[in-house]
Amino acid sequence: MAEKHNEMECHYLIDKPNRDRVRETVWNKIVNVDSRVETLNEYMTAQLEATARYNEDQDKRLEELKALIQEAAAVQSETDKKIESFEKHLNNGWKTKFMEELTDRLFKMLEVTGGQLFGLKTKQEELKVVKIEKSKIIWLEIFKVVGTVLGTGGIVMALMKG
Repeated sequence: MAEKHNEMECHYLIDKPNRDRVRETVWNKIVNVDSRVETLNEYMTAQLEATARYNEDQDKRLEELKALIQEAAAVQSETDKKIESFEKHLNNGWKTKFMEELTDRLFKMLEVTGGQLFGLKTKQEELKVVKIEKSKIIWLEIFKVVGTVLGTGGIVMALMKG
């Protein structure tokens, strides 16, 4: 004859409140991780948009610099012609000094622009590294939660068998 189910000795019913608490804790942690992932995603999106805007500004500045250099080259060509005419009368070396100063200034402008481009590339690389590190942290938290859930289930199973 079949035995009646004894609700007073049923391990399933006895341990149900504990399991429910564990489930609620796990669910809260999952929601927390999801919230953090979404916040991180929003932050990274904003950073990428800011970087894109900065790149556009930098490109505009480079184009302006190129235009200035071309304009300076055109002015330099005109200046060279004028200098040739003056050089016939006055050849005391001022042409060489003027050219050196002009080229030094142009090179300094190019160095500054190059430094800005390098800084921009470095910033982009740092953002990529930060994104990867955040992703690793998120996955570690997920594995901890899953490990806790699996470990808790194993303990409950061991208690039920014991």
